[in-house]
Amino acid sequence: MGAVLREIGKRLVEWGHYIALGIRLGALAADLRSRLALAYLGATTILQPYRFWRGRPVRIDVMLGGRRYPVRLQTRTELDVLGEIGLDDEYGLTDGIPATTIVDLGAHVGLATLRLLAAHPGARVVAVEADPALIPRLRENLAGLPVEIVHAAISREVGERDFYRSDISSWGNSLERTLHFQSAVKVPTITLDALLDSRGIDRVDLLKVDVEGAEWDLFADGPPERAVAIVGEVHARGERAPRELIDRLGRAMPVRLVSDDPWGATFVAGPGIARSD
Repeated sequence: MGAVLREIGKRLVEWGHYIALGIRLGALAADLRSRLALAYLGATTILQPYRFWRGRPVRIDVMLGGRRYPVRLQTRTELDVLGEIGLDDEYGLTDGIPATTIVDLGAHVGLATLRLLAAHPGARVVAVEADPALIPRLRENLAGLPVEIVHAAISREVGERDFYRSDISSWGNSLERTLHFQSAVKVPTITLDALLDSRGIDRVDLLKVDVEGAEWDLFADGPPERAVAIVGEVHARGERAPRELIDRLGRAMPVRLVSDDPWGATFVAGPGIARSD
């Protein structure tokens, strides 16, 4: 009985968090309907893990980087991502970076892509996402914008691998199993060099990386040669801490930490970036 009560208490605390987040995200809504839609998504997150729930993506007009974008959002993970990008403005430090070519690795449903495009409206953008279930909504959220969408996972080699994903939470969806309830699907894999060669890109002014562990292979030899500036997240890998990769990048270019935790760090790196103390 005690374990059951603890689990119920945990779920109620989590539910309260998302109700509050849905309300807070109203600051990003472009109109009253969108504010109410965000509150609705926050309030219904407790139902999302259950099979009987038939929630569908909800149309929301959000303000990102001073620009209005219509998007369709559905899950608690997407609310978390919107909070990081819109409220915490994790990519705000990249606004002053001159960028005519942007590559977004781990584009998810396109919220980070939109934020980067808002600050660099004339840029050519390539958005890469591995999860096949997210590709339709990524295309929908970026429709009509100058963005090339690629369905692939960044890896050490070109080919095909198992990708571990979940509809309950897309946090941690990756080429390695990170959650016990993930299921495996086959996805195409591509190296960064092969991706850039296929698009005729010799130089990436801004590389955004959020690939849930694949960054350890991507940054194995330091920053990719064609990337001028990099923004994104690095995650712990077993007992290896994110700071190990941050230090590796820092030997080649200035790095500024945006957040730093034992399990993950957010950073901006490149010319003109003030190093973290």
